[in-house]
Amino acid sequence: MLIEEFDRSRHNLGNVKELLAMAVGNPTPEKMEQLLDDYYASDDRTIFVATQSGKIIGVIGVDCTDKPHGFITHITVSPDMRKQDVGRHLINHTTAILELSDIRAETDQDAVGFYRSCGFETEEIESQYSGVRRFRCVKSIKSHHAKD
Repeated sequence: MLIEEFDRSRHNLGNVKELLAMAVGNPTPEKMEQLLDDYYASDDRTIFVATQSGKIIGVIGVDCTDKPHGFITHITVSPDMRKQDVGRHLINHTTAILELSDIRAETDQDAVGFYRSCGFETEEIESQYSGVRRFRCVKSIKSHHAKD
C-alpha cells in the first residue's frame, strides 16, 4: 500500500470523489466538487490517498489550521478493504508527514469503535441532531523528535 498526498494530475479524481462521498452527508456532485476545490485552495487542508495496485482504496482529509494539532475532516476506506488497517495507516502516515502532535476527529456511534481501536481517547459530546450520539476523538502522537 502506498500513501501520498492527493494530486489531481496523477490520481483518479472520480475514484477520490466516490470514496469521499461515503464520508459526506448528502454528497451531491456539486458538493463533492466544491469540497475538493476547497481542499486545493487551502494551504491548511490536505487530502492523502492510499493506493494498492494503482487503485485508490482509502482517503483522509486533514485540517491543519491549528498546527501542530490536526483535525480529520473526512476519512473513508473502500468497503472491500475495510478491517485491513487501511484507515489506521492513513491516520499514522498523515500525522507523521504533517508532523502533528495530536489529531482529532468528531464522529458518530458507527465509527467511534474504529477511532478507539486506532488509539484515540473518546468522549461523548452534545449532538445537534436529535437521537444521534456524537463523540470527540483525540490521539496524541509520540514524537521521535521530542526534545528533553
